[in-house]
Amino acid sequence: AYGILTGVFILPIIFPFFRYTFWAYSGDYFRTFSLIITLLLLIFSVKAINHIIKTEKVNKIVLGVTVLLLLILLYTPAAQFKPAINQGLRTIVTIFIFGYAGLLLGLSQKGNGKNTYKIILIVVCFFELIYFSNTTVNKRDVMTNRELKERIGYNDYTVDAVKYIKDTNKNFYRVNKDYSSGLAMHSSINDAKVQGFYGTPSYFSFNQKNYIKFLGDLNVIDPKDENSTRWAKGLGDRPLLFTLVSGEYWLTKRPNNYLQGFGYDSIAKFGDVKVYKNRFALPLGFTYNQVLDETTFKKLSPTQKDIYLLRGCVIADDDKDLLAANKKFNLADTAAPFSFDAYGQYVKDIKKDSLTITQFKESDIKGDITVAAPKVLFFSIPFDEGWKATVNGTDTKLYRVNCGLTGLSVPAGKNAVELKFEPRFMKRGTLVSVIALLVFIGLTVFDKMRNKKVALTTEN
Repeated sequence: AYGILTGVFILPIIFPFFRYTFWAYSGDYFRTFSLIITLLLLIFSVKAINHIIKTEKVNKIVLGVTVLLLLILLYTPAAQFKPAINQGLRTIVTIFIFGYAGLLLGLSQKGNGKNTYKIILIVVCFFELIYFSNTTVNKRDVMTNRELKERIGYNDYTVDAVKYIKDTNKNFYRVNKDYSSGLAMHSSINDAKVQGFYGTPSYFSFNQKNYIKFLGDLNVIDPKDENSTRWAKGLGDRPLLFTLVSGEYWLTKRPNNYLQGFGYDSIAKFGDVKVYKNRFALPLGFTYNQVLDETTFKKLSPTQKDIYLLRGCVIADDDKDLLAANKKFNLADTAAPFSFDAYGQYVKDIKKDSLTITQFKESDIKGDITVAAPKVLFFSIPFDEGWKATVNGTDTKLYRVNCGLTGLSVPAGKNAVELKFEPRFMKRGTLVSVIALLVFIGLTVFDKMRNKKVALTTEN
């Protein structure tokens, strides 16, 4: 039984397919999975020590082979890991291995002598915990007092720029940075979370799948490259596409004014950070009256895609009802020469019928919109089954549009629209957790009552 359980946990380490299966095919990742393996090893260790103490026996051959295997793993690492080996730390680990082997032999002694080894084992475990925790917690890069007081790291002039934007604009917008504020060895792309604004880059073990589809279909990243799906760089290289997702501000430290060529005006400067505003920014919710199927859209060049999305909506091939209900876009129009006059006109046309937001919360958005004819209302929010929509109080189907983002159909006239989000399976997950807790409590009570009954029977 222990061998089968061990095999179940070893397979995902050796074969990527089983890691993908563990994560429901969301990706190939070790970090959280390795925590579960650690817990399994701890449980096995406790069972083994308990067995040695109870039986007062230890299999010396198994113990010797275990020590030998651990030393082989420790002293013959793969070539790519050799430069990173800490020689001093490896020596300490070697001492711990031999020390624990000796203590396990001591625990197998008969009589009261093993109690001394129990105490020594606890002390050694305590020392090991302190020693390695000190290395993990104290000898690492941390945010220093200097970073909190001086204009460096995440406390650079970005903080002032973001405050200025928030004070002057109370609507929804996204901000892009073409620099990183973090001082770590890798450039951070989660600055938005730290500095308090909405952006487009995202580092996460499992980024939202439809956002990754959007970036992949728009040729921003290679969706088959797993590093790109974790380190999703966002739309910093695509100023025109940034307009589509309510990209209104751009922060830069570059000396030249390259952004002016993309319709951005310089509006402020804080230290070495310059703030640009997009003249063509679109709101969170705007409408389309022309559509194109996803298969046809994917055949366009990246530049054609960027321009098309300012003129028409991309509808998934399966959503034939939405395709049939709207005017089909003439693909020949994408071949027209690009100019900023045309760009401005495209933006002006599609923002004509936009959602007026009356309430904005990250999980509850309300707004009003009036249209002369039925249209597709687009939100630059990744499509997720957790979102539910109502139009004039009636439940309305949400569609995956523009290759991974969210849209819905609004009828002619004045419409009150609401989007609400609840994580999928939250209610079911809560129910399962409550049932499991009740079962655990019931089994615990039953076990205590049974043990008490056995004890009374033994006494009688």
